Amino acid sequence: MSAKERGNMDMERSPCCCQEIPADTDRQKVLLRSLLNIRPPKPVRPEFLTVQDVYLQEELAEKKITRLSDLSPVQDGTYLWRGDITTLACGAIVNAANSGMTGCYQPCHNCIDNCIHTYAGVQLRLKCTELMERHCEQLESCYHSCLELADENGVKSIAFCCISTGVFLFPNDRAAEIAVRTVRKYKAETGSQIEVIFNVFKEQDERIYRKLLCAD
Repeated sequence: MSAKERGNMDMERSPCCCQEIPADTDRQKVLLRSLLNIRPPKPVRPEFLTVQDVYLQEELAEKKITRLSDLSPVQDGTYLWRGDITTLACGAIVNAANSGMTGCYQPCHNCIDNCIHTYAGVQLRLKCTELMERHCEQLESCYHSCLELADENGVKSIAFCCISTGVFLFPNDRAAEIAVRTVRKYKAETGSQIEVIFNVFKEQDERIYRKLLCAD
């Protein structure tokens, strides 16, 4: 690792400022991966990204890259391949993300989520956070619009199912938090007397909503 790479890593590792940088390369790589894994989704300096991307490209060059053209189809247009998905060159890869959708935060954890975020760089976590925030804004807008429309039409009560937690796979706990917060905010700001029913089907969702609604 060059002096410039060390300097940029020093700037990024402020929460771990007392961490000594190992002398040997292998331990440096483990430390860097750990720091990348625990880094929160926050803005990053272009200088760091430049050094990071050069480093990741060097690491990638040392691995054997498998391209779609290297594979033989099992059926027409369908392939079977065993290997490290971060070394597979294709149009897109699908991550088995956690409920937060921003990557595994456990240093050097050997899960696919951790590997993808490690070798994609810190930009991926930041991009996932931005996408998650936009989804949250859309979900909040959905609840607000329903309440507003109900009030405009003189509806006295309304029932909400666990919106987006089915086939859309939005995290159940996050969706419930948004639902409860949005309803409370709407009623506080508008003075609406509409009665709201949170309709759940799964025991898991009942526990989540009960905890949120009984928190005050």
